[in-house]
Amino acid sequence: MRAGQKGMTLWGTSFVLAVLGIAVFLILKLFPVYMQDFKVDKALQGVVDEPGAGAMTKPEVVEALYKRFIVDDIEHVKPEQHLTVEQNGKNKIYRLEYEAVVPLFHNVSALIEFQHMQEVRAD
Repeated sequence: MRAGQKGMTLWGTSFVLAVLGIAVFLILKLFPVYMQDFKVDKALQGVVDEPGAGAMTKPEVVEALYKRFIVDDIEHVKPEQHLTVEQNGKNKIYRLEYEAVVPLFHNVSALIEFQHMQEVRAD
């Protein structure tokens, strides 16, 4: 007979598997929301990179974002509600702030807040 125990017990193994299972579950639930957020950031950056972006009014920026959102299949962000345009001296600041609620199980959800800001020189 061996003098010491080697390896994990059944309870230890079960605990490790449960923690890994919860982590995988959360990753699978939250990953799509973060992927859409990357697309939102890319869309806002694309609008800022357009020629004449500094002279755009809020409705023009909203329209440009909607066009990009349609291409990227972004449905949960509404630019007319979440976009603010601020004047900062000779620059404009386009700020896009929104929340995403991800249902996890039964009556438990995760609330994720996203904030994007791009500054462009006003023409």
